[in-house]
Amino acid sequence: MKSPRFIYKGKDYPLLTWTSTMDCWSWSLPAGKRGSCPMENLAPNSICNSCYAQQNRYRFRTVHDAQWARFNYLRDDPAACMSRIRDFIHDARLPYFRVHDSGDFHTVDMVRMWTDVVDHCKSTRFWFPTRAWVFPAWLPDLRRLASRPNACVRPSAQHFGDEPPAVPGLSDATVSVHGGLPGILDCPKSVNHTTCDTEKCRTCWNKTGYVNYIPHGHVLPQRKVPLTIGATNV
Repeated sequence: MKSPRFIYKGKDYPLLTWTSTMDCWSWSLPAGKRGSCPMENLAPNSICNSCYAQQNRYRFRTVHDAQWARFNYLRDDPAACMSRIRDFIHDARLPYFRVHDSGDFHTVDMVRMWTDVVDHCKSTRFWFPTRAWVFPAWLPDLRRLASRPNACVRPSAQHFGDEPPAVPGLSDATVSVHGGLPGILDCPKSVNHTTCDTEKCRTCWNKTGYVNYIPHGHVLPQRKVPLTIGATNV
């Protein structure tokens, strides 16, 4: 199966990406505040300071150029772009889809447009990791998206070592803590350097079950905190 393609400024690009470690198709945009992450937080110990989506293969010119072409296509003609994504997912009957393996919701309108996609593709399970929960005005739309039975909207912790943020109406959160936390699943794909299918794990697409992504990248603080699930509320 091949991704739909689009033309931007005379060049041809894939609209979607196949993420081999997750064994699924995904939607990938440029990360960071200059890209599609208006909620980027560069405070000390922030996970954004070690953003995996601005390292390693994401720094390849081909990946970087394709992400920016998608982002510009999306902003220039959001209806056409999202319609093509929706039709591909629906017609291919994809079992799983990852939204934003890089980047995030850059406007609340995108939350609404993805809700339309989710409603149209009821046989597909969608996973939305996001830090958009930090914007109170966006929460009603995030909760509306999360209310769909096939959508998992996981609030991401902002700092290494943070307890999982508890956001009413959203799915269970994800954290990044050295050494793990009791009662929270360490992502087996990351621990064993395998794939979601190899581990027979699709927890990230489930609404319940906290997940810890072992810190990785160029910033690796060692702070560990005691666990009180739900201590941080919005």
